[in-house]
Amino acid sequence: MNLLYRFYEPQKGQILIDGQDISLFSRESLRSNMGIVLQDPYLFTGTIASNVSMDKKDADPCEIRQALEKVGAKDLLGRLEKGIDEPVVEKGAAFSSRGAPAHCLFPHSLFQS
Repeated sequence: MNLLYRFYEPQKGQILIDGQDISLFSRESLRSNMGIVLQDPYLFTGTIASNVSMDKKDADPCEIRQALEKVGAKDLLGRLEKGIDEPVVEKGAAFSSRGAPAHCLFPHSLFQS
């Protein structure tokens, strides 16, 4: 990750994305086009919408729903009484019992509002 995000430069060789050397891009440009999804996701107390938008108050609900659909959480969202406004408590433990792994609720990197 440190090399991919250019926190360090490679001592030998090069790192290519789609055949292009990443050293040709500015660090800011490179990082703004990447996202990280951790293997051990964490849901914050709030709502599904606040977790997806990282609590951005003016987040567009349509963009939140689209991001959730892209990570495969459409069916789960359809089963929730309050949809994206469904409360999240206790690190999201209730969602795994509803048939969706917690990582399905982590489309932060797809949410670009």
